[in-house]
Amino acid sequence: MNEVVPWSARAWAAVAPVATRAGRTVARWWARFTDLGVGAVLLALGVLVAVGIAVAVVDGRDGPEPVACQQAAPYVDTITRMERNEPLSPAQVARLHEASAQLATLATTARGDDAQAIHDAAGVSGDARAGQPLETGQMALEFEAACSAGPHSGGLREH
Repeated sequence: MNEVVPWSARAWAAVAPVATRAGRTVARWWARFTDLGVGAVLLALGVLVAVGIAVAVVDGRDGPEPVACQQAAPYVDTITRMERNEPLSPAQVARLHEASAQLATLATTARGDDAQAIHDAAGVSGDARAGQPLETGQMALEFEAACSAGPHSGGLREH
């Protein structure tokens, strides 16, 4: 009669020789390494610490989350592009009002001059009316001055 061998027994029979061989290899290398003395162990620990520091430095380069000025820049760019000394269309006014709402939210997270500049940009875009031109000159200058050089602003990127 044929006997049924469970899959776990067949799997163990296939894996056991490989696991034994890998265990012997690791044990042999560990013995060689520890036979080198305390200096080798300390050197290995030093290498691990150096790798950890390198990972921390590379990971830390990403920097903090974008600051309010960086998040507001696309909305301010949208506002300044709509200044053409032409009457605004209802669609443009709708986009400006959306930008105003986003900027007002961002202004609450900003500090100092950045907050005032973002708040002013929200005001300019919120005051836009269909059929009237949009004036952004002073607002754009104030936003650029407040957000391009402050230590907490993160700077603006040129578009």
